[in-house]
Amino acid sequence: MKIRKKVAAALSCGALVGALAVIPSAANAAGCTTFYNIKTSNSRGSMTSLPLNYAIDTGIDKEFCVNFTETQVLSGAQNLALLAGSAVDIVQATMDNVFSWRAVSDITIFREIMQVPLADPVVNKTFYDAKNMSTLKTFKDKIQALSSARLGVTSVGGSGETAWKQAFLHTGVEFKGTFVGGATNTATIGALMKSNSIDAAWTWSPYTEQLETAGLAVPNIFSTKNPTPDMVGYIYLDIPGVVNVARTAWIRENPDAAKAVDALMDESIKRIKNPKYFASVVANIVKNGGVDEPTSQAMARRWSNFFNLTGKINGEAWNRVAKWNYDNGLLKVLYNVNDFLFDVSASQIKPIKVKGLLAFDSLVKQALVKTFKGSKLSISTRTSSICGVSTAGVKGKKAGVCDVTITVKDPKKLANFDQERYSRVFITIQ
Repeated sequence: MKIRKKVAAALSCGALVGALAVIPSAANAAGCTTFYNIKTSNSRGSMTSLPLNYAIDTGIDKEFCVNFTETQVLSGAQNLALLAGSAVDIVQATMDNVFSWRAVSDITIFREIMQVPLADPVVNKTFYDAKNMSTLKTFKDKIQALSSARLGVTSVGGSGETAWKQAFLHTGVEFKGTFVGGATNTATIGALMKSNSIDAAWTWSPYTEQLETAGLAVPNIFSTKNPTPDMVGYIYLDIPGVVNVARTAWIRENPDAAKAVDALMDESIKRIKNPKYFASVVANIVKNGGVDEPTSQAMARRWSNFFNLTGKINGEAWNRVAKWNYDNGLLKVLYNVNDFLFDVSASQIKPIKVKGLLAFDSLVKQALVKTFKGSKLSISTRTSSICGVSTAGVKGKKAGVCDVTITVKDPKKLANFDQERYSRVFITIQ
């Protein structure tokens, strides 16, 4: 059910938010009397896991009253299986993972970890030399050289395969090769290249550096993080590297725990970017990545640029990628990020009683939704058995958690806001 309402004048309130409990700051969280016990997956060897690794290994998680239990994974397929089976509460995943998982699992994204694409390509050195790829200059020429290749991906049908397909569609090159699963890390990609079973693969640090050092692969034949002008329009460039993903049921029951995760990730990334902590960051990469100190120093300098300090998710980019994938046959369902985004930069929405009413204007103010003269607001709920929505506001039906989305459409693009914006909030019905 969706209810619309027009705002006659600007309301005095702040930025876009979702509903969450206030979490203690790092300064006073040492006095935690209880902890959020959270089950998560992790790929400790991957640089994408650096913020989580650093938070756990240096005790930042405890500063925010969180205890993590880790399950080590190597692929998106493993993450999906863990989430679907409720073996973990949250995982880290790419946009394409999320799109494919939506068909089989009710999931919610709640924090962006990286602002750039996760993976870069590596090419089997034997294939690279045979194709004389060192002479190729343009993005299209390089993709053309891979048109009949055996391309390694972590799992067939997953995010790596989608990224390759996006490259071929963008350049207009017909792909006649095959996708080979199991290319998950240095050991597996290296074995596949040594046995001449794959010609190229998507991967990331430290696997990129390790494969190059071993003389097995040539990395970054094109860069997804520093693209050339002829790559503009390649939709993979719009894909954030990694986001936090949770079972929607877990988010509804534990919004304060999600807020704690967001807060500790903020702190971890803040320290990773601070030169004061450089030595400890390098030591953490050496420990978890299995690479030497000089390589770890270079990786720390490079990757610290990619982490999202605020965690804000670019909903516009998600929707743009979803539509492009759908239009090009890579998605069977056209998704809108509003359907599975929970913005954690939030304040707590006050609980309401069964049969109680949270007035529309009060909801907008509590959610700190910024509006302008002429803005049109609508609210909808995915939990109609728990609560009802109308132009009057939100009314409790029975005890539980009411999942409400506020949509704002401005008369034109104003200030630093998109013309259409969303805020998802959870309201406790008592």
